[in-house]
Amino acid sequence: MTELQVFLRSKSKDKLISWPVLMEAASLFGLSLNEIEKAALQVGILPARYQRNKDSLSASQQLRLNQSKIAI
Repeated sequence: MTELQVFLRSKSKDKLISWPVLMEAASLFGLSLNEIEKAALQVGILPARYQRNKDSLSASQQLRLNQSKIAI
């Protein structure tokens, strides 16, 4: 497990991570918010903004959506 993942696990509550913690992690680790969200989802932690989908989509499904691209 990476240092980032350890940090995210230590800061999560009920497998959710708040926006301020995501911002803190981005600053500490020099990564984008999207990269931080991906790291959280990879260890089964949902960013709080995904909370409304918690009962219908798993963290791995959320990660697939996060990594998807579409063209209009």
